[in-house]
Amino acid sequence: MAPDDPRWPPIPAQDYSNLPKQQKGLHARGFEYMRLSDKVEGLISNFERVVDGFLAGLPYDKLVPAIQKVNTTIDVPIADLGL
Repeated sequence: MAPDDPRWPPIPAQDYSNLPKQQKGLHARGFEYMRLSDKVEGLISNFERVVDGFLAGLPYDKLVPAIQKVNTTIDVPIADLGL
């Protein structure tokens, strides 16, 4: 279904309605890259680095403390996970 299809429930419809604008911005001339905020989007970065650690085959004695640091609330800073 298209992002503006009326069959979407209200919440996904609101989220999906932004996608065309986001894609247009990402493909705009002059846009080179995007970074996560190191102060409030750490949860994303921290989680992805733990996943990378699993994929790299790091030992559990390194991964378990990192998982414990990642298991937190939203809007946290990027943490030193020791990975």
